[in-house]
Amino acid sequence: MCSLENKLVYCLSGQAFFDKIVKKERSLGRVVGLHIEVKEICEIDVFYKLLYISFSKNMKNRPEPRKKTMLETHYYFTPILDHLEEFDHNDWHLYPIVTLPAAKQLRDEEDLPKTISSLNACYDRLQKVSLDYLTVNLYGRKQGRLFLLLLQDFLEETTILDYTAQIRQQILQEIGVSTLNFLEYRSFAKKHLALILKDFRKNNFQTSPASLILTDKECLRVENCSHALLQQYLEQIEKTA
Repeated sequence: MCSLENKLVYCLSGQAFFDKIVKKERSLGRVVGLHIEVKEICEIDVFYKLLYISFSKNMKNRPEPRKKTMLETHYYFTPILDHLEEFDHNDWHLYPIVTLPAAKQLRDEEDLPKTISSLNACYDRLQKVSLDYLTVNLYGRKQGRLFLLLLQDFLEETTILDYTAQIRQQILQEIGVSTLNFLEYRSFAKKHLALILKDFRKNNFQTSPASLILTDKECLRVENCSHALLQQYLEQIEKTA
């Protein structure tokens, strides 16, 4: 009897999305055993399932075991308003926050008319950007990060009010994300966005950006720290650990 090892895969709790992953793994002959459990650490994590897929050790092209990550960062941010630097770390979990105060700050920083209609328009665009990001993120966190970084570049010389479906489509094509199931996944994104804001408030955060830095033994709360500065801080922690 061959020995087994487990690979941990995070996937959104949607039956169609879940079945698609299992079907793909089975078609590749990689699923030997299957075990599912719900992770209930915080409000957001209830929205996820943990899928354990067992692999035979004597299977060819078997994926290498993933090294344990010392730090796990949960980063709450307002799209466009809280600038993201380029990075490529899977131990970062990005959670967009959409609030009226953030929409007002973005309106004022982009020098838009100080009117209710401009405020509502900024709020609407922030919500659309957040939902689009969370939908893209279902295709993989790497694609989600690329979407946000490219969007920042697109809007550098304009305002968030110029964000349209055409710009979204252009970015999706550039990062290689199909829109075939985009509308189907969007319903999960809406639920996720509501849970993110609920969890943000549950942690008593007042403004973004805000972070929870998790280790095996402790949780560090950080507020009003830019993405660039937080990256430097985490790199320093890892060097001195």
